[in-house]
Amino acid sequence: MIRMRDAKVLSTEYEEALVRGSYPGQVRGGPTHLFYERYLASYVERDVSDLISFENLAAFQTFLRICATHAGQILNYNSIAKAVGISASTGKSWLGILE
Repeated sequence: MIRMRDAKVLSTEYEEALVRGSYPGQVRGGPTHLFYERYLASYVERDVSDLISFENLAAFQTFLRICATHAGQILNYNSIAKAVGISASTGKSWLGILE
């Protein structure tokens, strides 16, 4: 059995692994913040843009960030929607897209 540490997928330092994620270095490449910005842009442009009108893409990106800050909390559609400036029903719809 190959462990992730033996495959050099994770750093031996858990703090770095928590920040950088578990993508191998050759996939991640470059500074961590650029990787995640590019990953998010690619995901939104490629997958989500077919499901959401172009005018709402910026709001959807804000929605993703707000959802990330609420991770581990009880889901409150109204709170998230208010923070983004969308309706709770739109928030539910967008969460469905993320699922």
